[in-house]
Amino acid sequence: MANQAIKKLLKANESFRKTLLIQTFAVNAIFFGLRYVFLTAGEWTFINTLLAAFSVTVGGVLFLSLYSAAAPSLDASGAVVDAGSDMNASGIIEYQKDILYVLHFVQVTSCISDKFWLLFLVVPLYALYMFWIHILKPWIFRPDDLPMDEATLKKMKKMERRQRKWGNQGRM
Repeated sequence: MANQAIKKLLKANESFRKTLLIQTFAVNAIFFGLRYVFLTAGEWTFINTLLAAFSVTVGGVLFLSLYSAAAPSLDASGAVVDAGSDMNASGIIEYQKDILYVLHFVQVTSCISDKFWLLFLVVPLYALYMFWIHILKPWIFRPDDLPMDEATLKKMKKMERRQRKWGNQGRM
């Protein structure tokens, strides 16, 4: 049964790696084909060069990270030791895939207009939002700082009185 799960994950990861490779190369071919071939020298600016370098660098890092995470580990005889990470699992892999898909969309649409590069700002804005929701907001607005209703206050006072009254009796 465990071998069946490993074989299934291995097949899914192999399919994911192939799709990722084709998608990444297709998007970059479209991007560089349209940008370099069809844009005249007057339309190509230093900003275009920086944005192209940025997109290739970020895309390359994400591609290599996801591609290697899906790669199986083999022993000396060629037997599968580990089928690789589950690429459908939530977590950092899911965020990496999302960023890569946003990057691919921005690369293709930026061939139409340079204003589409602004869509890539969605990624850091979403990261700031998640940072606020999961880290800063709970740290700043702790539940003990929030006002409580009367019923909750009465229950807490009653529990404190009981604890003072009984203290450590019954414990040795």
